[in-house]
Amino acid sequence: MQRSTTGGCDMYRYLLSPYDMKESCKSAFEEWEYWENVDFGKRYNHNSLPGCYVGRKSEHGVCSYLRWKLNGIKKVDAEFKKRKHDSDIKVEEHMIEVKGLQPHQWDRLKRCIPPKQLDGYVNKNAIIVWTTTKGDDKDNSVIIHGWNWATDLKEKGEFIRTICDNIQIKEDKDMRSLEELITVLSMPTQLQ
Repeated sequence: MQRSTTGGCDMYRYLLSPYDMKESCKSAFEEWEYWENVDFGKRYNHNSLPGCYVGRKSEHGVCSYLRWKLNGIKKVDAEFKKRKHDSDIKVEEHMIEVKGLQPHQWDRLKRCIPPKQLDGYVNKNAIIVWTTTKGDDKDNSVIIHGWNWATDLKEKGEFIRTICDNIQIKEDKDMRSLEELITVLSMPTQLQ
């Protein structure tokens, strides 16, 4: 685990354990195989094998990071391992969604969510954690950049058109620090 600071936010380089790397790559390949057999017209990059690697490695990295930071304080559930789930990760009542990109995509596409997906996140008061990792089965490094409440994107986000419509928080200063995330998740439920 390596800590560094950029853009006013702490970020962490989390190195997946050999077990987490194996599990994330296995589930990424299974997800990719599943989507290869679904015919729904247009295909977006997130259904590609590199996109599946990014998603699964990011989920494993964030879950492991939270388990490390919240050890003995709060229970962290890896919801992403279930076929049907309400969020990627749950820390008691908090629903956490993990959004990952490849490193070369970060500057242009950081902190983007499609409007319809964002509405669902707002409805469940989700926390969104932003990551980057390589879309392969070799590099075990996951950079956890920061986080936002879904409502932050509703309030500060701007429309951007990529391969689809997105809402983006453009300013790095509007991304919340990981230190603040651990503080929020550590608080007793009744104080939040």
